Amino acid sequence: MAVYGSKLQYLNQQVGSTNKALQDLRYKYEQLQTFLIENVMPKLQDALPYQPGEQGSKVEEQTKEHSQNIAFYAIVSSDTETNPVVFDKVYVNEGGCYDNTTGVFTCSVSGVYQITWSVETFGEEDVGTILDVNGEEFGYTWTDSQDQQYDTSTNVAVLRLNTADVVKVILQAGSKVDARQSSFTGHFLFT
Repeated sequence: MAVYGSKLQYLNQQVGSTNKALQDLRYKYEQLQTFLIENVMPKLQDALPYQPGEQGSKVEEQTKEHSQNIAFYAIVSSDTETNPVVFDKVYVNEGGCYDNTTGVFTCSVSGVYQITWSVETFGEEDVGTILDVNGEEFGYTWTDSQDQQYDTSTNVAVLRLNTADVVKVILQAGSKVDARQSSFTGHFLFT
């Protein structure tokens, strides 16, 4: 029993030493934390454009916008005369901003976008289109097909869009779009 008593006493001393070491570490941690809060953090706040988690900061909003991938690519699956043109077969719709039931792209992140549209016609039909942004005209295509041939016209626009802006392709009166090569694409470039 005496052997166990001395071993128990030794273990109690070790636990006491460990507790003292933990108390010393806790004290040093608290001192370091106080020093950081009082001396380092004010300098960091001046150096950083925002604090992580700070609601509504401009940098956080830009970072959030940059992290969003927005791109769409859709085609017309059958000849159409709908207005706006409904590019109903979607291959890419990152960000979910293109509606293939209405033919409308609704901007979810303000910034600069590249929008491209192509329309095809066959035979002796002419097709005119307008790129419409919130009711304003931002670009045109004209396809003049002759002699039972397919003809396609394409245009590209680089636009600064704001959140909730709507972009669509409008047919000019009397136009019809053929399905083979008619497409509508767009993607976010930068803020």
